[in-house]
Amino acid sequence: SISLMILACPAGGGGGGGGASPCLGNIPQVVDALARRLQTQQRLTEQICHALARSTEGAAVRLKGTFLCPMARGLETREAVMETSAFSGSFRPDQELQRRFLAQLP
Repeated sequence: SISLMILACPAGGGGGGGGASPCLGNIPQVVDALARRLQTQQRLTEQICHALARSTEGAAVRLKGTFLCPMARGLETREAVMETSAFSGSFRPDQELQRRFLAQLP
């Protein structure tokens, strides 16, 4: 199971032209296309961030994956959770903004 949180800063500072903003309806398609590839979770997170950054001034992506493999193998650990994040553009240098973004997802 995967939880995904995305924040993108529109190109041109929020609306008045200056480039195409990613349509919310396209984000699931982008994520689905990238997630079909065999790769690590960290690489997937970075690829989603990079894909969004192409049409925005910056993107922040946090991916939280729950892996059920230990439970399927009968290990006592019921769930293994891994969280990865990636930042680009205007989000990369701003440590406070990154901290606030990461605090949003439980």
